[in-house]
Amino acid sequence: ITELGEFQRYVDVWILNTPPEEPPLTGNEVLAAAGVKHEMHKYAGTQHGFNNDTTPRYDEAAAKLAWKRTIEFFNKNLSA
Repeated sequence: ITELGEFQRYVDVWILNTPPEEPPLTGNEVLAAAGVKHEMHKYAGTQHGFNNDTTPRYDEAAAKLAWKRTIEFFNKNLSA
């Protein structure tokens, strides 16, 4: 699961294992091609570190929703 701030632009593109003649792949494309169960969420109006309550970037509502989604994803995909 990936939780991104809206203005966290530098993690949207993955360059690893992308041939130079092809455009870089997004994180979703890389994970889907590898058959990895995943979810990716972007939170409107937030920056990198929006869930860190020790910085001015903290966004309580987004942080709570991201945590809720993370726990739900783990329960759905990592349970025995």
